[in-house]
This record gives sequence, C-alpha cells and structure tokens, in this order.
Amino acid sequence: TEIYTLSLHDALPILLKHFTGGQLPMFITHFPAKIKFFNMALNHDDKETVLSVDLLLPYSGEAMGGAQRENDFPTLISRLRASEMFRHHLQKGGRYEDFKPYMDLIEKGETPLHSGCGVGIERVIQSVIGCNDIRLCSVDYLSKMFFAWDTLIATETSI
Repeated sequence: TEIYTLSLHDALPILLKHFTGGQLPMFITHFPAKIKFFNMALNHDDKETVLSVDLLLPYSGEAMGGAQRENDFPTLISRLRASEMFRHHLQKGGRYEDFKPYMDLIEKGETPLHSGCGVGIERVIQSVIGCNDIRLCSVDYLSKMFFAWDTLIATETSI
C-alpha cells in the first residue's frame, strides 16, 4: 500500500517501524499539503507538500510537530477555503469572518516569515519511560502516583 493512501495516524507507526525498527526517534518532513492544516506553508519546490516536520518516537508515535506558516495571502485563502476543516466549520454554523483577524494580518503583511511548533509532553514521557498506554503518562495520573508514593513513604517512616 502506498503510504500516502493511509491516514496519518495509521502511516506513522509503519514508517517508524520500517525505518528504525520501531526503536529510534525519527523526523518526517514535507507532508502532503492536503492532509495538513491550511496555514502550513507550501513547499516552493513541490506544491503538493508543506514545509513541516514531525518527530516520531517509539511507543508514542507523533510527539512533536512544526511548520513554517504561509505568508502568501492568495495561497492562504485558497487553502483555507479548500480545507476539510473549513467545510466542517461552515457546516456547524461558522463563517469566514471567524478567520478574518488572522487573515487580515497576513493580507496586510503584518506578520514576518515565521514558524510554529507543538510538543505532546505525555507522548514524550510515554517514549522515555517505554509505556504502551499514554493514559499512564498523563500529568494527572503521574501527579496522583507521585503524591500517593510521597504519602506512602511518609507513613512508613513514621511507623
């Protein structure tokens, strides 16, 4: 199966296992534009891909992602209007005007060339500790475990 025909969720573990045996981190760049968010900049050398990067980690899959933001207003508005996300937004009663403040900044050239990124801290923790269940890596769960451990130690030392 061509990897581009799979959903992003299904393709990433396959790529990680194929290229690293599933044991090493891996960066993937230049995702297909049609599956990424509308404001990711198109690759000037290949308009079918965007200037993006994702970090895949063992156990957790995609843990970090980043992309250059689109600064060309005609491209940006075209990608917004063609996006699945925008169609869903309209179906739920949203309007183009909901995006206007952001679009106005780009149209007026008030944003310098820039990029953005995000980190899934639970996914990083999941990979570092080698856990198959991300629920056990949440800050809420870990803080409960820490405080329970702290209480247990305090109780045992006072006996």
